[in-house]
Amino acid sequence: MKKFLAFFITCLVLTGCVIQEEFNFNTDASGVYSIAFNMDALMGMGGDENKEKEVIDTVITFASFLEEKKDSIAQLPLEDQERLELLRPLTFMMNVNDSLQKMDMRMSYAFKTLDDIENFSEAVDAANIKELNDMGFGNSDTTATDDSGIQKTSEDLFGSANAYTTKFTKRRFSRIIKPESREELFGKRDTTETAESSFDDAIVLRQVYKFPYKIKSVDNARAKIHADFMGVEVEANMMQLNKNPDIFNIVVEFER
Repeated sequence: MKKFLAFFITCLVLTGCVIQEEFNFNTDASGVYSIAFNMDALMGMGGDENKEKEVIDTVITFASFLEEKKDSIAQLPLEDQERLELLRPLTFMMNVNDSLQKMDMRMSYAFKTLDDIENFSEAVDAANIKELNDMGFGNSDTTATDDSGIQKTSEDLFGSANAYTTKFTKRRFSRIIKPESREELFGKRDTTETAESSFDDAIVLRQVYKFPYKIKSVDNARAKIHADFMGVEVEANMMQLNKNPDIFNIVVEFER
């Protein structure tokens, strides 16, 4: 899993992609949070034309995995058992089709309350632990060393769930960047202003929200309301986010 993550991050940085965060809410404020990566650009770069065309359609439901391995997990230290339990609401999906030049990856996390979203990045980290590899998930080669650059990029990608304060009621939805996350982005901007990465504008960020209520108004000028008035999305590239950390801040009012 760690080697796959390193390969994935390298491809993302070199080719760019669309990173889509999505919330699907139920009326009781439960729902599903997901982060998806579209890397069709990588598939369009060409390669060995004589290579056999590959099709991958993989779905891993960690709740089923934990049940299957529960006897082995019970033998682990309590701390590792607790880390693995964070994986229960997590689903991993990957679709690759060489012929169609398609490559998508999605991680989905079912939540009962918005507080559960805090566990998402921890669950992704837990998916890299040695015990999972030893039990047959991912790459069993545990000799790979941890690369600090890859680790930092991983935190940036999968830690975005914790970068915002998110609230949802029958009347209103809001998602506002946390002061510490805003400060971190400003600090990053200060160190890159004179040498902005040419890849930052190739990485597109999209935040999508789907509600069980009709939308009355949205305060973000970049927001696009869906045709059914039950969803809204905001899009910007990485360079725009670095320049304006508030670009994804949003308040949505619902019809009463």
